[in-house]
Amino acid sequence: MKFRLKHLFSLAMLKQAFLFVHRPRLPRLFRRIVHIPYETLLAYRQASGYIRIAPTSPATYRELYRVQKSKLAQGENEFIKEHLLLATTTTLAIDRLRQRYPEAVELLILCAFMGPDAIPEKIIFQCAHYLPTSLRTLTHNQTRWRMSTATLRNYVLLRRHAHTGTLTMPRLIQELIRATQTQAEQVRWAEYIINLTASSFSNERQASSMLNRLIFPTRCKLSATSKTGTSNPSKPAPCSIR
Repeated sequence: MKFRLKHLFSLAMLKQAFLFVHRPRLPRLFRRIVHIPYETLLAYRQASGYIRIAPTSPATYRELYRVQKSKLAQGENEFIKEHLLLATTTTLAIDRLRQRYPEAVELLILCAFMGPDAIPEKIIFQCAHYLPTSLRTLTHNQTRWRMSTATLRNYVLLRRHAHTGTLTMPRLIQELIRATQTQAEQVRWAEYIINLTASSFSNERQASSMLNRLIFPTRCKLSATSKTGTSNPSKPAPCSIR
């Protein structure tokens, strides 16, 4: 049976979706029973989070979904069209976030260009001066940081692991977010990540190794640092995208 969003709006299923947001082990068991594709379940959880947090009614969300889906379907991005269900729920969540937590959206986009697993908060905090103003402000306000990451978690976009100081994102959501960025924007965000990594390590080999683990999937390299021994770790060499 092929599931579509219209199959997901019964009251009972919305109650289950509420549980999925807080119990990450349940979706795996649920998928084994009813064979719902992971992408569909992810969209389902995002819809549930939106309805619960906004708050709004399922009927209102259905109309928002219909309009947004039609808009995306008319675009030229083939990847978004291939994943139209999840792309619609993801962009609806991001549009909603921009109204209250615009800096959370910036954080989400930054993480979309990094490796999806174990993104270290430490690098973001220590080298925030390389980031846009909104993200620099966010890193200086721990309360706002926790609120932003918690809201992203509730919308099933990003998860913060306080005990390890890391962030994680579903790979497919990363790909969808990158697909919404222009080429110039993709280069700009990749440069932010290169500068973050380069300034975190005085040793170029260490920086390159960390960069290969963090940046995803943009291909990039660090410019060669000065071999005269005069390079300043606090002022990393310029970075370039290739």
